[in-house]
Order: sequence, then C-alpha cells, then structure tokens
Amino acid sequence: MRSQLLFNRGIAFIKNHDLDLALSEFEAAIASNPDFEKAYYQRERILYQIDSQSKNYHFTHDWFSRNIPLLTEHLKDMIGKPNLQFLEIGSWEGRSTCWFLEKILTHASSQITCVDTFAGEAYLNLEQNILENVESRFDWNINQVGAAAKVKKHIGESQYILRNLPLDTYDLIYIDGCHLAIDVLSDAVLSWGLLKKGGLMLFDDYDKVFPENPSQNTSIAIDAFIKCSAPEIKLIHQSHQVYLQKL
Repeated sequence: MRSQLLFNRGIAFIKNHDLDLALSEFEAAIASNPDFEKAYYQRERILYQIDSQSKNYHFTHDWFSRNIPLLTEHLKDMIGKPNLQFLEIGSWEGRSTCWFLEKILTHASSQITCVDTFAGEAYLNLEQNILENVESRFDWNINQVGAAAKVKKHIGESQYILRNLPLDTYDLIYIDGCHLAIDVLSDAVLSWGLLKKGGLMLFDDYDKVFPENPSQNTSIAIDAFIKCSAPEIKLIHQSHQVYLQKL
C-alpha cells in the first residue's frame, strides 16, 4: 500500500535526523490514507520536535513527544481554562512542563506545581555530564516559555513533598517520576487525595520493564492502584500511558 511505503520512508528520514523530509512523507501518507493513525501520530511528534528546535530549549533527551497525540486528544477540553492547577511528579528538564504551559495552561491564572529531585535515577544509566545541571536546564527551559511565574518548583523526594501539598487542589496530576513500581504506587497513593473530584491522574510509561527486577515493572503498581481504587475511578485510556478520572 502506498501509504505504508510513504510511512516507512518517513521513519527512515527520522533515523537520518531529517525531520522536514520525514514530515512531508507522513503528510503524504495521510493524504493517501486519511485513516492512517500511525502517520498522524508521527506527524504530531515531528511538528513538536521542529517547534522545540526553534525555541532554544536545552533538552538532552526526548522521552515525551510520543505522548503528545494522546495528551492533545484527552486534554483538549482543558485548553485555556482559567484557574487550572496541575501537579507534575517528575519534571526532569521540563519538556513536559513546557508543553503543558504552552498548549494547555494558557490562561494567566493557571499554574503547575513540579516535584523532582533533579538528580535522575540510577536505572537510567545516564552519563555524568547529563546528570549535572538538570535543574538549571529546567529553569532555562521554563524561562524560554516566558511562564516562570506560573510554575511552583519543589525539590526533593516526592514521598515527602506530596504529604505537605494541599488536598483536593489539582485538576490534573501527571505521574512521571521514578518508574520503579514501589515508587509509582507511593506517588499514586499520596497524590490521590490531592486530586479534585472529576480530575485526571495520568501515569506515564506503563510499558516500562526492569528485566533484572521484574517485580518493579511500572505496570504492576498502576494495575494495583486501579484495583484498589476501582469504586472511585473511571479508566479513560490505557496504552503506554494510563489516564484515570476521579469520580
């Protein structure tokens, strides 16, 4: 099928770091087959990456752009609403934070609270030069958005910080900190009371596995939390991300 051929060429251009040519192939694939969901998905990622490159951000990794089509679809009703309060557990260099500020939290009264150690996790096996100055890169990237006043930053372990945040406050909680099951479960339990009724709790990296310690696979924690909270939640979406609504 022509659309699949165009899609495959787009993927090849991505591997060669030629985003403009990749974008044109994905758009051609969509024109050939308007129902080609994977092509839409890749197009959104490419558009985000091209946009990010134009804004002088200081990012070293992109673990986020694969989430953009899902977030765009499920958060579209929040765009531009006043007085939104988001809580992000795990911000790293601020890639997701910047996206929330630019695309969803666009009203002047909306804010995001970020919780991170800015130290990284051992299982990431990152080089020392990447682990240095994570917080300063976060600050730089937030300043590029021009929305530093809308960001509340808490530095430290989430298990301590979450205990001191206000109950029934947040419209959305984005859990993307340490992906070990024990930590994911802790973040979910401690932050559930912080979420407003009707609010959304989003988990990233449901598909993260730890081959040397499978008891800590991220999905184990998320599945356990869903089972324990079943009467109080509605499952909105489940793939590599899981979206819950508090009833």
